[in-house]
Amino acid sequence: MVFSILIIFLLLNILPAIYYGKQYFDLKKKKSSDKEFKKLTDSMMNADKLLIPISIITVLILYFIQK
Repeated sequence: MVFSILIIFLLLNILPAIYYGKQYFDLKKKKSSDKEFKKLTDSMMNADKLLIPISIITVLILYFIQK
């Protein structure tokens, strides 16, 4: 069961990382301006404000359900 908790935790964190990584490399390929990179960074920070608490709460809920 610990393995399932780990998989859920990783999915919650890896999927946005892949998405933003793709966005970053697309901007880099287009040689976008610093303004575009700043927008992407702001978007990443807003996502992290939501994802980190969700990850922690999900792991805690799953942990206590397993007990």
